[in-house]
Amino acid sequence: MPLGGRPGLARTRVIPAEWETHHRPVSEDGMQAECRIERPATSPVWDDVAGRDVFPAPALVYEGMCRFHGTAPSSSAPVADKDMPRGQYTVTIPTDSDEILKNDVVRLTACDGDPAAVGKTLQVMGATRSAKTWERTLTVQMPQPTTNQA
Repeated sequence: MPLGGRPGLARTRVIPAEWETHHRPVSEDGMQAECRIERPATSPVWDDVAGRDVFPAPALVYEGMCRFHGTAPSSSAPVADKDMPRGQYTVTIPTDSDEILKNDVVRLTACDGDPAAVGKTLQVMGATRSAKTWERTLTVQMPQPTTNQA
């Protein structure tokens, strides 16, 4: 169903029909790192062996290639009596991956360009949504520390 508004040139489209299909391989070729995205459980379950409620293991949401980009810390967040720097990061994954939600956890598992990034754990703050997309970009940040670390 076409949307209302001013029509373009006859028999032309602003965005070609195969636009996304054309750009997806280009985006994926730029994904030179690997990551694992998990969804932590939100409520505990009873464990007969432990004799108490425990949180189940996180559910695997995505594992594979990605692109990782970070900037210098641009803000800080108070933790106890210290301001902890917070950087802005993005992780890009293929658009056909499962839906990624706020608070999912991203762990970088391989990154030849920056080996120091391997093992970093990031918390998803949001994911892009679009009618036309060739990649899924996640806004992530380092998880907030829970104790005052010197």
